[in-house]
Amino acid sequence: MRFVPYAVGLFMLTPIIVWFALWLFAFPGIKSGFDVPLALSLFAVSVPLVVTFLITNIAFIANSMAGSNEFGPPAWTPARRLLAAQPAAAVVIGAATVPYLTSVGEPWYLAAVPLVTGIGFALAIRLSIARQAGGAERRAMPEAAQRPRRPAAASPAPQATAHAAPQTVARAAPRRPILNRIPVLGRFVRELVEDYAQERTFFALNLGLLWLGAAVLFGLPVIFYTALVLVPVAFALIIAVTRG
Repeated sequence: MRFVPYAVGLFMLTPIIVWFALWLFAFPGIKSGFDVPLALSLFAVSVPLVVTFLITNIAFIANSMAGSNEFGPPAWTPARRLLAAQPAAAVVIGAATVPYLTSVGEPWYLAAVPLVTGIGFALAIRLSIARQAGGAERRAMPEAAQRPRRPAAASPAPQATAHAAPQTVARAAPRRPILNRIPVLGRFVRELVEDYAQERTFFALNLGLLWLGAAVLFGLPVIFYTALVLVPVAFALIIAVTRG
């Protein structure tokens, strides 16, 4: 469940992503501001900074759900790795804009502005990550020092264990969902419920391809209707997160 806050945060950006895609590819005419190469380059360099801000703020909720320090680095490994890659991304994007600006005729001192900005963003992001990790350690140390040691739990009596074993086995026995009994669909549901990471990946990929195929076949309403259908799902996830 560590990824749920990140999924909700990404879903909340759906209107901005859809609008930006339509603004770039569907609406004709000159795009105000983006027709200037230097402004476009600076916008591209600022993307890692925005991603850092987004991940850092969502990590407060995600860390709390995971039982970690809310002020520390993201507990979810993909988010932590993505956050650690943002300084390098800012430098790479800034370096990539130099030949682009040179090719459109910008002078060298203007072509170097996005690169210098990207290096500054990279240093700021690295400093922010280091302060976040250091602050988490400082907050966690007093907590660990003041936490009393719990006494070791006494081992249960043999007679009690013997009586509790059948009940434990009965509770641990999995219940087969009704969908598992469907001839074709049941197999996919069983693979999703059981811990088969590869099958889950392929299932998600098939759903994505099916969604893209429907969008190509039926047009943009598929994207809008999908976003509308996912709105109650996002609200249900938000309620589940707040309830713990």
